[in-house]
Amino acid sequence: MRTLSIIVLTALCIGFGAQSQTITTGTINGSPFCAGNTLNVPYTVSANFNSGNVFRAQLSDAAGSFPASPVVIGSLTSRTSGTIVATIPSTTVAGSNYKVRVVSTNPIRTGTESSSILVIKSAGSCAVAGAMLDDLGDVTIITPS
Repeated sequence: MRTLSIIVLTALCIGFGAQSQTITTGTINGSPFCAGNTLNVPYTVSANFNSGNVFRAQLSDAAGSFPASPVVIGSLTSRTSGTIVATIPSTTVAGSNYKVRVVSTNPIRTGTESSSILVIKSAGSCAVAGAMLDDLGDVTIITPS
């Protein structure tokens, strides 16, 4: 009888004691982006994470795959859902299949990939919006490409 009690107690502890937190990476708006731009990475969690947890936004490679050591583009110390303000590195190669995901440190979890496919243009190919005055005094409006 004692063995049965221990088995039942163990089963209850395993079944109810472990709460598995998950991370869902939200929709990222604003694509196309230029290398060097900032973007907001929203995420939701299924339950609060532990004290001292850091959420990190990771950028995939241009093909949409996450290498063994993905590029971290932003972080936020938090236990709950939120938004990470991230920066695309200025050295990012242009591509049209980038994805973002959010990971955590306490506990270690890997979130879903963003449903948004990001287009990133190289820093040199992005024009700056504004106006330019030429030698004759004429104004030319410059819009991003």
